[in-house]
Amino acid sequence: MDVAAYHKADERQDGCKNPSGLIRKWAALFLCFFLVWVFMFVIAPWIEKMPAVRPLAEFIEESGIDASALFYTDVEEASEAELNMYNTMKYFPGATSSKRK
Repeated sequence: MDVAAYHKADERQDGCKNPSGLIRKWAALFLCFFLVWVFMFVIAPWIEKMPAVRPLAEFIEESGIDASALFYTDVEEASEAELNMYNTMKYFPGATSSKRK
């Protein structure tokens, strides 16, 4: 369905907007806001209290890591983890090296 036909579907014969279509769009918007709110204030705190996640959450709090940051370059644990991942991939048994051909 092209854009013009989509907008035409929301208009009545007299050229006014169809109120039920507008109500549906607003209801969908508020439903999305409500679902985001439920995830932020109900589901996420519940997940944080799960036994599998709680130790990680405590470590993040104790280390003073800003978990909402995009980059963790100023956190010592992140640089150690990066070095360990790099060495694991570089020296993994059976891995092909770019030096060998």
